[in-house]
This record gives sequence, structure tokens and C-alpha cells, in this order.
Amino acid sequence: MRTAPLCIPFLRTATITRPPYQEQFMRKHAQTAFAALSLLAGAASAQVGPDVVTARVGETIGGSDAISHYSSVAGEEAYSFATVSCNIGTATLAWYSSSHNHPVIAQNMFRLKDGRFEQLGQSFLKHGFCALSQTATDCGSCSPTNCDTLGLGCADTYGSGLNDGDSGGRKSDISPTDGFHNTKNFPTGGGNAGRLTVPTSEMGNPGAVYFIEGQYIAADDHAAGNAANNASWRKVQVNANYSLTGLTPTTIDPAIMGWQAEDAGVVVTEVQNVDEGGAGVHGYFYVGQRVTDNGDGTYTYSYAVQNLNSEAAGASFSVPVDPTAVIGNVWFTDVDYHSGEPYDNTDWSFTNTGGVAEWRSTTTEGTNPDGNALRWGTLYSFGFTADGGPVAGTANMDLYHGGGSLSTPIMGAGPGGGGGVIDDIYEDNDDCANAALLGAGNYNSLLVQQTDQDFYEIVLADGDTLDVHLDFTSANGDIDCYLYDTLGATCGDQSSYLVRGYTSTDDEDIQWVNNTGATQSYYLQVNLYASDPASDNAYDMDITVTSVPPPSDDIYEENDNCAQAAALTEGSYTGLIVKDTDEDFFTIDVPNGGTLDVHCDFSTSVADIDTYLYDATSPNCGGASGGDYLDRGFTGSDDEDMQWTNNTGSTQTYWIRVHIWNNDGPQNTYDLDLTITGGEIATAFCPGDGSAGACPCGNESALGAGEGCNSTLGFGAVLTANGSNSFAADDLSFTVTQARPSQPSLLVQGAVAVALPFKDGLLCMGNPTERIEVVFLDGSGSGTTTASIVTEGNIAGPGTTRFYQQWYRDPGGSPCLTGSNFSNGLEVTFQ
Repeated sequence: MRTAPLCIPFLRTATITRPPYQEQFMRKHAQTAFAALSLLAGAASAQVGPDVVTARVGETIGGSDAISHYSSVAGEEAYSFATVSCNIGTATLAWYSSSHNHPVIAQNMFRLKDGRFEQLGQSFLKHGFCALSQTATDCGSCSPTNCDTLGLGCADTYGSGLNDGDSGGRKSDISPTDGFHNTKNFPTGGGNAGRLTVPTSEMGNPGAVYFIEGQYIAADDHAAGNAANNASWRKVQVNANYSLTGLTPTTIDPAIMGWQAEDAGVVVTEVQNVDEGGAGVHGYFYVGQRVTDNGDGTYTYSYAVQNLNSEAAGASFSVPVDPTAVIGNVWFTDVDYHSGEPYDNTDWSFTNTGGVAEWRSTTTEGTNPDGNALRWGTLYSFGFTADGGPVAGTANMDLYHGGGSLSTPIMGAGPGGGGGVIDDIYEDNDDCANAALLGAGNYNSLLVQQTDQDFYEIVLADGDTLDVHLDFTSANGDIDCYLYDTLGATCGDQSSYLVRGYTSTDDEDIQWVNNTGATQSYYLQVNLYASDPASDNAYDMDITVTSVPPPSDDIYEENDNCAQAAALTEGSYTGLIVKDTDEDFFTIDVPNGGTLDVHCDFSTSVADIDTYLYDATSPNCGGASGGDYLDRGFTGSDDEDMQWTNNTGSTQTYWIRVHIWNNDGPQNTYDLDLTITGGEIATAFCPGDGSAGACPCGNESALGAGEGCNSTLGFGAVLTANGSNSFAADDLSFTVTQARPSQPSLLVQGAVAVALPFKDGLLCMGNPTERIEVVFLDGSGSGTTTASIVTEGNIAGPGTTRFYQQWYRDPGGSPCLTGSNFSNGLEVTFQ
């Protein structure tokens, strides 16, 4: 590990407490009525300088899962997953593959089980090269640049295959605080070396929740002081065969925040090692804590510390414990290094003396620079059970490299048998202005006192119904609650309320419907009845928010005419609804030579449905009397069928119209089955002969040759398809010929066809784009892909159309002097 001296003479400490997950989520979304927002809600404001964030983890720009699961070796499962990065800053982000000025990508996995949040595995690092200027709603408006930089508002995708750690570099090669690296040591060993590996026994545990995390380390991003938002997490499901399926969208935050997302009782604090890498360049740690009342006079204390990017690393973690408290069931978990990483895996030791419970590395920087420290991109977990109730104190962490320590407020074990009145994690929420923002959920072990009321903010969309249930024992103190709709002088006055729970029995319930026509914040007051002799009482709170059900219609509305048609692929679509006042329109792409069969399944006893098929040449698509249709299903019996063969010479889009005949009924449900048979494997397009657009510097290839734009060889590269376009067979491969010999090349996939000058060639496919596979060309300039196109391209299923092109290096005086070029393009529609 490169352990450069710290840039300041003394380590300074600072802490920033992050609110519970519900509060973060609501703050980010309150002004949008919970609409579907950009995934960058947590980092919406552009930062000064370059600022890279991990916009998606284990998914593509289009939202499809992109997680690879490899064959188990020696009792371990291995994974890699796609990452999509965005530059949300104010300057381009360096992506120079020949120097340290390019990002590296780390991948991690975590588990929440029995109240413990633990890291299960980590991968070697993917070194970035050639940034794609992709357009994604996650990033904003893309200002594209060449592949040496990532432009403002632009995205870049690394598929799960390209992120595979088996060809990655060691984490110890990187200085994580400033992003500097000048070496790349590959993994050693066989099998799944370098990959994110997890013991099979740790996967699929009953009751466990699993998370994956992607993180970018980029030198100029860090130099600008923008490293705090570089990691993102996603909740995943472990399937029966130990493969992973995404369960949630990506959240831009370190994975420890996933613990808080699952448990509202978790508190996470950001701790900065200020100016660790120079002025404004901080090292970031995150400390999570959860105290659980076991109901038998004992409490479980669970802690986790995540080092996001500090090279100084952690040498210890300690929490206060009253000397009279009895503790037991002590645990510590770290994450193993593997595949040639030099770091030691010896567990930390534990001591409990002098009112301090401490876990500490068994080595120091002096005795072993590569000892087991809490290094960047890792999370260590700690905990115990005690007979003392939680009392506010301070946790401390010594640093492994450079000396110094950091601290943060924390709840530690109090005197044995309980430590008197304590408070809950939402303090200080003592008035409407300081109300804790909560969402729907269950909140346990709360405490209200005569001298300390509790206030909460709850945001409701228009039409939402709020139900609040307080669970308590009235004999221990009578609790009341009030709901207000305005943050101001009257909020909390117990007279300007909308509704209240005011009985003298156990529990209270209130309900309110937001009929304001807009998203609205409401404020809930919880207090002890003033005349009750009790000084405090504990309570649990259940918040339920019920949204207005959507109108009776299917998910493809509004698809009421040809211009609004919903795009479908080959497959079955059930439970669709058509109305006599609301026709349905769909599109489907069919490859050249392919035959489309449309089957509409319904009961004519409810209402008679007819179907029509159109193509782009139909000027009266969906018009009176059916319009200019190619085929129609027009019987008076159950079901309708249509068929059409595309003989146009290229992939074509067809429009399907579904409507109720002659007002035969107000509406009917139907199923739609779409099948495509036959057709070409791939259709060539976008040659570099000038017919699809001018090459960047007049370097057109011979007309009709089907090549890309000319390279230094005097002709262009040619891409061809092999195998079949069968989704199930997954035997499609691509071969490039006539490219520059003995150079690296890359198969790139896009979702739309374009023809734009880029480098020395034409960029033929557009966003969302994905890297599929690096192919090293032989002495004749040829090479063939071997990766699964279905897996690496995240192909959703039959009917999916994608566009392919081969990029290759062309150094030493290429025609346009950019050093790289592209082949022709190929269009593939999977069957």
C-alpha cells in the first residue's frame, strides 16, 4: 500500500449526523408528491469541479438487472455487477487510461441478519478506460466529449462482465483519499480470484437482507472535494441457486445507509478526517448504531463502521460501558482480503476495562504496515449484550496510519440493571420546527416525557389517508396526540389541531385524509397528559399511509392513438383493458424476413374486439374504417389473429390497434400474444462510405464495401454476426475484420440507431449504450467475441432490438489524428 504522509501536522475531527433514512427520503421527495424522480435525488445540486456518482448498481440505464453469478469454487459464490456513473459536477471528469487520472470501481456485498450489519465480500478494482458519453435521465443533459473525459451531465456504463474483478487491480494499489495510483497488480490464484467472493454458507440465510454497493475512486473528483457521494447501494434478493435479483432502485449513499433503510431505529453518523488528502480533501467514515431493548432487562448494542475512502484507516473502535454493567455475547466481524492482497486477516482483539469496551487491531503501523486495519471500501461490525440501558457517550477510533483519532457521539451501555430515564433516537424533536421527518413504518421504543414532548413531520400526497396508532400502557402515563397542518405559531398549541387522540385508556389512534389537491406536510404532536403524575412513558408508533387507488385501466395507458403507442416486444401480455371510448395502440419491431403473429384472446360475449396492423407507410394509421391497415382481425367470434412478414430489407416498426367493434360494450379485458419467427441474424447499417453520413475528416471507405470509415490501413473495419439471434440459445457472437492488427478493440451495444461523427469513424448506436466485451485483435486485425451477448447486454427477452459496433485503437497518425475508429453497425432483433 502507498502510505504517503498526511498533508497536515495534526488530524482534526468533525462529525455530521445524518438523519434516519425516512427523513432523507422525505426531504428529497417532499416537493414532488412522491413522483418518480431522478435517481440522483440525493445529489441533485451540481458540485463545483468534476463530481462522479454511482447512479446505478447492478442495473443498466434502462433499469434492467445486470448482475453476473459465477460457478462456485471451494465453497464460495462469486459475483460482479454493472455500474453506471454520472458526472453531475461543473467540469469534465478525467478518464485517461494511460495515467492515474481515470476512475477505479470497487464492488462490495453486505448482509443484515439478526440485527447485525456486516460486509460479506469485496472485489478487486476495475480500472476505467474510454468514457462513453451516454445520455441518461439520472445524469441530466449530456455535453459529450471524447473518451478521455466524462462530459458534464453524461453517463458511462460498465457491464457486469467488464466489472469482473478477475482482471482487476488490487485495492492496495490505490491511495483512496486523493485517488492516486500508478500500478496495477492483477489477482493471483485460480478459480474466482479477484471476484467479489462470499462463502456459500453466508448466502440465502433465512430472515437476512442483502445489499450490493458500487464505488468510484477518481483523482480529480477527490481533489475537488467531491468524494463523499461516490458510493451507492442497492437491496438484492438471493435466489435458490445463489444468483442475485435487484429489489430496489439504487440509492446514492454508502451501503451502511441500507441498514438504516431497513430499520428506522438505526442512527448513522458521518465522521470526517478533515483535510486528510490536502485542503478540502477529507477522508470519510460512517458510524452506525442500533440499541435494542430485549425485554428481559438486557439490551443489544450493534455498531458498524464503514471506511469510505480514508487511507489513514481505522486501528480501533471503542464505546463507553459503565463499569457496573455486565456485558456478554461480544462479536466482531470484518471482511477477508484475498487473491494476493497483502493485508492481514487476523481478527481484532477485545477488551473491557476502565469503562471502555474496545476492539483493536493486533498490529500497529510500526509492527506491520499491512496489518488488519479498517481500510477504505470496507465495513467492520461490533456489538455485545449488556444489562445496562443506553446512555449518551462518545465512541473513539484510533487511526492506523499517521496517528491521531476520530470521535462521534454514540449510545453506550449504562449502569447495570438500567441507567434511569433515557431518550429515543429522534431527539431533539421538541417542537414543530424541529419535528423528525418520518414515513410509513413501525417505530419502536420511543419515549415521551412531561418536560419533553415529541413532534414528527409526515408528508402526504393529495388523496393519501394517514393512520397513526400509538401503542402504550396508560397506567404508566397517559399519552395524547394531535395533528396539525401548518408549521407556525399555532402548531403544537393543542387547540388548532385537525384531529386528536385524547382518551384516558391504553393506545391512541388518529386518521386524516389529505384533500388539499397538493402534497402537504402534517405535524404530529405526542405528549403526556398534563395532569398525569407520570414523568415519562414509552410507546411504539405505527404510521400507515394509504394512497388513492388508480383508476381501472391497464399499465400501458395513455396509449390512445398511433403517436402514443406503447412499445412491446415478443411475448404474452395479460389483463389488458380496452374501452369503447379508449382504444389501445402498441408497436413492435420485426427484423427483415421475420414473420409477426398477433393473437388477441378475449370473450366476445362481453364485447367484440377487433385488431388492425399498420406500418410506417400507413398515412391513416388508426383512422376511420380502420385506416390503411396491412392486416386485421375482424370476425364476430372469440379471439382475433393477424400475421405479417417483413420483406422490406431492414428491421421495421409495426403498429397494433385494439378496439371494441361498433360500441358493442363499454369495455372488455384481453390478452395479447406476440410471436416473431424467422428473420435475419443481423442487418448491416451505417457504413463509412458516405451513404449514412460523412466520415469525420473525409476518410470515407469504398462505396458499397460495407466497411467503417477508413483507418491508417486505407480501408475500414467490418463487423459481422455469427450463430443466431435466438434469445434462448444465446449463441450470438460478433467478428471484426480489417481493423488495426494487434490492438485492443471493444464491442459496444446501443438501444437506438444514430450516425454521428466520432473519433475517426461514425458512431452508429445511441443511448443507453453498454460495453460488451474487450477483444484483442490478432496479426490480421481480426477478433471474435466470446461473452454471452444476452447476459452482458442485459437483453430483456425476445423482441428486443439492439445495435452493435466495434471500436478499435488506431495509433500513430490515424486519418483524423484521434487514435481510434469504428466498424460499420449491425442491428439485431432477438427472437
